[in-house]
Amino acid sequence: MLNVTISPIKSTSPYQIVTARKRQTPNLSFRGLTKDVFEKSTPVITKLSKKDFKEIYGLYVKYRESANVKSTVDEVKKFLTLENKRTGDEFFTAKVQDKNIGFLHFGKEYSTLSGDYRYRIKAMYIEEEYRGKGIAKKLITAMKNFANDKEIIVKARRTNEHSPYLYSKSNFNEDGEYIHYVYRKSKP
Repeated sequence: MLNVTISPIKSTSPYQIVTARKRQTPNLSFRGLTKDVFEKSTPVITKLSKKDFKEIYGLYVKYRESANVKSTVDEVKKFLTLENKRTGDEFFTAKVQDKNIGFLHFGKEYSTLSGDYRYRIKAMYIEEEYRGKGIAKKLITAMKNFANDKEIIVKARRTNEHSPYLYSKSNFNEDGEYIHYVYRKSKP
């Protein structure tokens, strides 16, 4: 049984901050598929080594495009290289028949108060034809297992209709301790 607490959002920010600690995770599978289709469709979740980041550059471009941000593979490569050097970012990928169909991008974040760290999910993307099959949940489960007992935090756009459902089903709760503020300089 999953215990989920969702509290009303009190911020005017376009983001919702939710956190999770490792808890009981559901058994995720593709129900109703024949064995051969199931085996061909079952995603394999792996943690990418830094030398293999290039495998997801194309997916990262699609992720950015899904948020209406135009990018090139070269821009993504430069961004991810800098992020990795700056914060040691990492990825879990989902593959079906050796094709990358999704990723979860995360990094460590250190507390200025405790000196301890937690993980931040920075981005997640699943190819459209593979959505709704539990792949995002499997990526999150891999992240929770990797994090062990460390806290995981994620910012999700309020306009993303799937995120609140996905994260609440994965035992993430809205963080009632912090309010997220955003400053943007107004454009003339």
